[in-house]
Amino acid sequence: KKMEKVKLLHERVIIGKDAPSYTNSFYGSSTFSSVGYDNSSNIEKFKENFKINIKHLDSEEMVFDMIGVEAPIANAFRRIMIAEVPTMAIEHVFMEDNTSVIQDEVLSHRLGLIPIKVNPDLFEFPQPKEEIFVTTEIPMPNEFESIVFELDVTCKKIKTKSKNSQPWLGESSSSSNNKPSNNNLIHERVYSGDLKWVPIGNQAELFKHDPPRPVHDDILIAQLAAGQRIKFTVHCVKGIGSDHIKFSPVSTASYRLLPEITLLKPIKNQQANEVNNICPMGVFDIEDYVPNNMTDESDDDEDCKVLSVKRPEYCTMCRECIRHAPYDSMIRLTRVKTHYIFSVETSGSIDCVSIFKKSVKLLIEKCQSLKNAQISNK
Repeated sequence: KKMEKVKLLHERVIIGKDAPSYTNSFYGSSTFSSVGYDNSSNIEKFKENFKINIKHLDSEEMVFDMIGVEAPIANAFRRIMIAEVPTMAIEHVFMEDNTSVIQDEVLSHRLGLIPIKVNPDLFEFPQPKEEIFVTTEIPMPNEFESIVFELDVTCKKIKTKSKNSQPWLGESSSSSNNKPSNNNLIHERVYSGDLKWVPIGNQAELFKHDPPRPVHDDILIAQLAAGQRIKFTVHCVKGIGSDHIKFSPVSTASYRLLPEITLLKPIKNQQANEVNNICPMGVFDIEDYVPNNMTDESDDDEDCKVLSVKRPEYCTMCRECIRHAPYDSMIRLTRVKTHYIFSVETSGSIDCVSIFKKSVKLLIEKCQSLKNAQISNK
């Protein structure tokens, strides 16, 4: 029993009625040597225990289990995905005309947060340059470092010949933004889809099958009144989230420990229904009771129902099921310290699988760099 207790403290976070306990991890190889429990680690044990199971994957989100790692490793992956996987984002805005109510600085900030769909591996990080604040000429960008977009939108009133005639929209345009609004205006709203890619150098050939573009065409940039105009040129460069959040490839990257619900005693009939109704997440279910001849005493009620744990991953550890007696002594809530449920939601610039693969590669490079580093004795 002492060994089982030590194993429980080492591998689980125990959730009590008031607060969780034993939340720390034990890394010392001799931490439990006094009771004969081996806490040492080696690469062979890690290879045997480490697993990744993908539970959900689509174009926007990936949910997967990472099993067999401690919190520092799991958190390293999370932080790298957020802050160190590079993407392309709008960095320089050259405003030629802006008569809207939005100030140039605010408009530029909004443009920077529009995710751009392009492979960042085809570009280099920009070289340090002198900051440009005011210029009369747009500098020529480097085709290996930058992507160029332009936007030129003017809000106009619809022209009509007579009351019964169809409205004339002026110049033809394939943009859905050219449709008249309720105020008889065209281009009243400026969207990310109005950004037009301008190839430079050999980019037209390089991206002829998959041109750079905003991830979503319906991101609202500004709203214009009749006669107002916005015209600018933007340069996108490669960067990482630790420099600015606009370069982060994820909308969110988080993890949680796997919930574990253990029934210490059979919970039957009315008590089973009470616990099942208490849980707000639908973790439990009611089943027919099958007695165990080895452990259970004879039960005259052959039709009794028993509580079972059906969906433990739904548990949020709200502790409602153990808040009152006698259920606090019949149910044990724990979290597995080495089982992490990751949820990664991409901004759309890079798919979720590529984000995680890049984070693995970056972590390997960090470990290799540390391994080759010269350690001073001073």
